[in-house]
Amino acid sequence: MVSKHDDDRDRALAILTRERDELRFRLSLLDSLPLMQGRPRLDVPQEMLRGYLLLESDERFFTSVALERHERFVRVWYTYLNMLREGILAIGNTLDVPDGSIRTQLALRFIAASGGTVKLILDASLAGYYTQAYGLVRHLFETWLRLEYIRLRPDEARKWFIHDDGSDPRPPNEATIHGYVEKHSTGNLKTAVTMVKKKISDLNAMAHPSPNTLQQTQGSFENQLQVGANYDPELSFSVLHEGASGLRFILTALNDVVPQPQDWNDRLQCTIDLHGEVLQWEKERLKAEGRARVDPSN
Repeated sequence: MVSKHDDDRDRALAILTRERDELRFRLSLLDSLPLMQGRPRLDVPQEMLRGYLLLESDERFFTSVALERHERFVRVWYTYLNMLREGILAIGNTLDVPDGSIRTQLALRFIAASGGTVKLILDASLAGYYTQAYGLVRHLFETWLRLEYIRLRPDEARKWFIHDDGSDPRPPNEATIHGYVEKHSTGNLKTAVTMVKKKISDLNAMAHPSPNTLQQTQGSFENQLQVGANYDPELSFSVLHEGASGLRFILTALNDVVPQPQDWNDRLQCTIDLHGEVLQWEKERLKAEGRARVDPSN
């Protein structure tokens, strides 16, 4: 008679054997397929690249899973990214704009820097690096608050630059920026500032080692440790939404710094509306699946 202990052990051994065979198969692929085609890397022996290439192959696999699951959300992302690029290209990738004030130059540099941030957010979100992506999303919202601060206090913009006497930049601290923007905002803007401050607080927790970090490392069966890329429907949905929301704030700020054509504004509004529709659709799908651990707000 086979005991339950023996049965559990046999199942565990079968799983481990399957995992080992899968790993060997993937290693053989790494030796024969151009998995890193298009990505620059050092010309070193294949043995030295094995660890990196295994992480890369997982990224590609889980990204394909996320793309299939969240196609609608990714389309929203692609549109937002196109609009950010169009907005920067419209001024010729230069600081020589009609309003060449220090405030405008600083704002454009902040917005240009966020262009790299949003690309990283999308890639990390799709690959399953959720904790890391939340930290990048927080950076977007912090950027927006600074953009609002220098809009309200253009005289302070010079503090971010090296001074004429060669002394180091001395920008105001975070508490000063948050407090001033909240105090001097009204109406819808004040509502937005309050929401963004709360998001930053929530993202601080998500960006640090947390219960969600543990979920990010959960493999396909109990007690399996997943290193690197992964896929979790709720966390993927959450960070894709939060990142797109942060990018939307940056796009609105870009239009304030350098007014965009009406067509650009019309497309932005259509994309914001679509973002809201996709958000609701995703939330309803998660609810129907019995998933409710992560529920980003509007």
